[in-house]
Order: sequence, then C-alpha cells, then structure tokens
Amino acid sequence: MKIKDSKGVVTNEKLYEAVDAILVGMDHMSKEQEKKNQERHSEIKQELDKLSKKVDVNNASLQDQIENQALDTVSRREFEALKSKVNKLALQ
Repeated sequence: MKIKDSKGVVTNEKLYEAVDAILVGMDHMSKEQEKKNQERHSEIKQELDKLSKKVDVNNASLQDQIENQALDTVSRREFEALKSKVNKLALQ
C-alpha cells in the first residue's frame, strides 16, 4: 500500500522514521516529567524532614514540661499523708 502526500510517496521507511521520532520524543518527555517528579519529591521530603524536626523538638519540650510538672505535683500517697496530718492538727 502506498500513500501519497504533497511531497510525494510515503514509504514504510518514512513511516518507521516518523514512529521512531515520535518514540524518541515521548521518551524525552517521559524523562523530563520523571526529573520534575523527583525534584518535587525531594522538595516535599525536605519539608517533611523540617516539620519532623520541629515536631521532635516540640515533643521533647512537652515531655520536659510534663516531667517538671510531675516533679512539682505531689503524689496521691503524699496528699493523703498531708491530709491526715492536717486533720490530726485540726482535731487538737
């Protein structure tokens, strides 16, 4: 089967060249998109790492606050002992 265009006969060889050119272009576009995706992935990973560090710092700070609060807070046993002493003094 022969196809004619305005420049003459389109041969199988010309069709194969056209298909090869299209495939090369598609491969190039695919690689460019993959590169963009990798760059975006790297940016997102960096942002997540920054946020993770902030969360770790905040968690450490909160843990310190909890531990300090625990040191400042009397235990139930200590409270009951103090309550007992106060009640004894009140009865005297």
